[in-house]
Amino acid sequence: MRLLRPEQIQAAIRQLGLTQKELAARLGVAEETISRWTTGSMLQTRAMDNLLRAYFALPQVRAAFIGPTQDPNFGASVTAP
Repeated sequence: MRLLRPEQIQAAIRQLGLTQKELAARLGVAEETISRWTTGSMLQTRAMDNLLRAYFALPQVRAAFIGPTQDPNFGASVTAP
């Protein structure tokens, strides 16, 4: 399926210096969901895999996804390149 493997997710979380709880809050998912992905007890969907990849790879995405305090208008309109 070419999804991120649990150990890849774990490594990326460590490299960013986050906890599973912090990552869950920033992505808007339950902490248990992150735990299941990192243990391999549940596979993430392709859409969530893409979100994880973008979050891990792009500082701009990490800066935008700040969790519950995120601007509610973020993404409500398209910004030209």
